[in-house]
Amino acid sequence: MAEVFRLFQLGLAEGNDLEYIEVGKQNFKQSIAHEPGTLAMYAAHLPDDVNQKIVVERYKNEEAYQAHVNSTHFHTFKDLGQKVFRTHTVVNLHPKVFLQKNEALRVFEQTDLSVRLATVVVTDSAAFEDIVLPVMKQSIAEESGIFVMYAGTDIENPNTWYFFEIYENETTYKSHIEKSYFKSYIERSRSLVLEKNLQVLVGEMLVNQNG
Repeated sequence: MAEVFRLFQLGLAEGNDLEYIEVGKQNFKQSIAHEPGTLAMYAAHLPDDVNQKIVVERYKNEEAYQAHVNSTHFHTFKDLGQKVFRTHTVVNLHPKVFLQKNEALRVFEQTDLSVRLATVVVTDSAAFEDIVLPVMKQSIAEESGIFVMYAGTDIENPNTWYFFEIYENETTYKSHIEKSYFKSYIERSRSLVLEKNLQVLVGEMLVNQNG
């Protein structure tokens, strides 16, 4: 059974950030500690708007996801969300690759970690996949400062790719994009790319199981 991979774009009503963080932390902590099928949960906000939230989640399968949404801690978070979210968009993703270091992340405060979300629309998803996935695998194998690299395609729009990545810091990211294999990927995929949107995020809560 396929993993469940989702991206949430949440608009928080003004003045609710502290409560969102407090309740969200408990949800993340309880989930990652007590739900073996909850593989990763990442929450961040846009750098210029603390109320624009991005959440990325991974579950082993649909059964694991249902176990999560039926938990007490999730219901507490859901009850809050019904009161404080102005907007709520979910993108269901078809997993392409999940790469991460073996050491589990447990981040509940803002740090120097560089958190990034890229959206790329291509003309030929299969051709793009053949170019980008080997480079991602090489990157995480060779670069110690890359902690997470995930990729998936929008189930409703298969030529739209989402990349979620976590780097040790901004310097690590800048070093990554100077690598010869990264530059080669950019050149080889250029003719396939219709649109590209790169977002720098501020990490708030970042947790995963051991890689």
